Amino acid sequence: MHEGRLGKTELSAPELFLSLLALADKSRHVIYEKREHLYGLSEGNINFLMALYRNGPLHLIELAKVMGVKKSTASVMIKRMMTKECSLFTISSDNRDARLKVLKLTQEGSNFIKQTLLPGLYEDITRFYSPLKLNEQEKFISLIDRVLNQKKPESAVNRHLKKSSDLKS
Repeated sequence: MHEGRLGKTELSAPELFLSLLALADKSRHVIYEKREHLYGLSEGNINFLMALYRNGPLHLIELAKVMGVKKSTASVMIKRMMTKECSLFTISSDNRDARLKVLKLTQEGSNFIKQTLLPGLYEDITRFYSPLKLNEQEKFISLIDRVLNQKKPESAVNRHLKKSSDLKS
């Protein structure tokens, strides 16, 4: 326990939070920096290509949604990749609405992901987490899942409304 401005607090939760941030930063650095060096692809570029690989052809707005970015961010990313003379994907007009653009992996892009990118990512990720035994990795995943899937505590207002409706029934 720690006595601070907010009273007594448990230090393990903030330490856990900071440790998870450090782990995420280090793993992203190790995994994506190598791809940047080998293929000239940033983390965003890889996420873009993987979104097309997993989902097939997408409109720009769909791609942005899948990637969790704004449409303008996805648009800029695509333009930057196109200036690199990237032959991993194509942009064409939608058959139903020429104003909409459809992004699609080329055969070369699909082959690059399957034969080069994914095996290298798998190998590097496996190596990064190799200090943990398999059962420790599984336990770590289950602990993270438990935190990610926790239910939000019910608010006092919702509890009061629920009690009121229960009394009326």
